[in-house]
Amino acid sequence: ALGYRGAVLAGHIRASRFALAAGQAERAAAHAREALATDPEVWPDDLYRPERWLVAARAFEALGDADGLRNTVET
Repeated sequence: ALGYRGAVLAGHIRASRFALAAGQAERAAAHAREALATDPEVWPDDLYRPERWLVAARAFEALGDADGLRNTVET
């Protein structure tokens, strides 16, 4: 389903990616958590659906959050 929720999800995914690029792992992980908390049936606007999990895994890996990384894989 596209719409506002899809735009918000895409925003969190992008913000997480940009935070990672800036070396801000905590901020990246915070946006990743918000993205993962979004209903799995919501598709991010103009991004591939799996980017939610890919960016989250990278954020948790950069933070050294093994539990977050494991939860991303299990989602």
